[in-house]
Amino acid sequence: WNQILQQYAGDQQTQLRVARSMKSRDVFEEAIKVYLRIRRQASASNVITSELADTYLQAGQYEKAIQEYLQLVKDDPNRMNFVQRRLIRFQDDYIYDVAILEISDFLDELPQTNPSYSNLQQLEIWLLMERNLFERALVTAKNYESQSGVLTYSLYNLGSQLLAEQEFELAEKAYTYYIEKGVPSLKYRCMEEVSKVYTQWARHLENYNLGLSAKPKQLYQKAYDTLEKLLEERPQYPRSDRVLVSLAELSLDTFHNPKQADTYLQEL
Repeated sequence: WNQILQQYAGDQQTQLRVARSMKSRDVFEEAIKVYLRIRRQASASNVITSELADTYLQAGQYEKAIQEYLQLVKDDPNRMNFVQRRLIRFQDDYIYDVAILEISDFLDELPQTNPSYSNLQQLEIWLLMERNLFERALVTAKNYESQSGVLTYSLYNLGSQLLAEQEFELAEKAYTYYIEKGVPSLKYRCMEEVSKVYTQWARHLENYNLGLSAKPKQLYQKAYDTLEKLLEERPQYPRSDRVLVSLAELSLDTFHNPKQADTYLQEL
C-alpha cells in the first residue's frame, strides 16, 4: 500500500482505491489518513466525505463520523436519507446519543436560511424519537416551528408519531399548537386529528383497565365536542364526511344515542 501511494501520489483515483482496500480489510486508521490526504490534495467531494464518515464510524470515532455526515447534509440536503440509513444500519444507542449532541451544536452554528437546515432539524427530531426522548422531540419541533418564517409542519408530522407511541398528552400538545395559533391551513385538520387522540386515549385507558375513573368518558366528550366545534366553525370542511362518521360512531358506541347517530348519518 505505501509503495503504491508513493508511486501514485498525484493520482486521486488510485489513492481512493487504496483507501477502500484498507477499509475492506479493517485497516481503518490507515484508510482515514489516505482519505484525509486525498481531501487536502483535491477539492472536497460527497464521495470522499461519505466514505470518510463511514470509515470513522467503523473505527469507533463516532464524533468525527457524525461531523462528517452533518457536513455531507449541509453540502447536499438530499443526502439526509443516506445518512439516516447509515445510522439505522448500526442501531446503536450510543451513536444516536452522540449524533443528538453533535447535531444540536451543528445547528446552533447554522443559519436557519441554509437550505439544509430543515433536513437537519428533521434528522434531530427523528433521533430524539428513536431514543424515546419524546418530550424533548416535541420541544425541539415546537421551537423550530415557532422560529421559522414559514410553516414547517414539524409539529403536525410529529403528532402522528407521538400518537403511534401512545404518548397521548404530547400528541395533543403537538396538534393544539396549530389550533391555538389559528393556522388557517392546519387548524381544522388538527381539530380532527386531536379528536382522534382523545378517542384513542380513552380506548387505551379502557383496554388496560385504567379507566375506572371518569377520565375515559371525559376524553370521549372532548373528542365529540372538538368535532362539533369543527363543523360549527367550518361547515364546508373538505373532510366533513369523515367528521360526521366519527360523530355518529361516538354517539352510538360511546353515548348510546342511536337517534343522534342517525342524524349525523343523514347529513352525509
